Amino acid sequence: GTKEKKANTPLCHSCHIARPLRSKHCRVMRKCVLLFDHFCPFVGTTIGLYNYKYFYLFLLSGTVGLVTQIITFILYLHRSPTLPTVGFGCGLFCSLFILPFGSMFVYHTQLTVKNLTTNEHMNLFKYKYLKNEAGRFSNPFDRGFMSNVGSRFMPSEDTYVLRSQRSSSSVGVGDSSAGLDVDGIGSQKDEEKKDLLLNIV
Repeated sequence: GTKEKKANTPLCHSCHIARPLRSKHCRVMRKCVLLFDHFCPFVGTTIGLYNYKYFYLFLLSGTVGLVTQIITFILYLHRSPTLPTVGFGCGLFCSLFILPFGSMFVYHTQLTVKNLTTNEHMNLFKYKYLKNEAGRFSNPFDRGFMSNVGSRFMPSEDTYVLRSQRSSSSVGVGDSSAGLDVDGIGSQKDEEKKDLLLNIV
């Protein structure tokens, strides 16, 4: 029971904390990041639970802006009586940015729909919680299109806590109510949770 849970709890030896599922220690930021996705050099920070939606909107706005620029560039070339060398070179150079921006936008849209992080997608067979009893890939956080999108853009505890873990913990508290101060246990767990989250970005 309890000993088994403690043994299976992932620990961060750098931050000296118990890491929740889907979190990881970022070597660049030097701290554990809740729902770690990746470190992005373009925005200069680690993408995690609370800033993923802003990163996705950054990709969306960048892709839309580049598509608009390409359309404007094509119309400009079509209506220009001569081929402007400088204008053509600049327009072509800027248009090439659609490849990384568009690819990243499509990739992260797929991840959002499946409720996966970049880190999880790159390490599908590394994490035990992404495997079923047969050892095959199974994402327990994939709860349908609308729930997955809502989980990434309006994150809550359900984003990184399995429902089975939550139900088992509540059952454990209920079973131990005989002869124990349940309110005390609940408040103690709340304090532990607060201390844990304070150490995680």
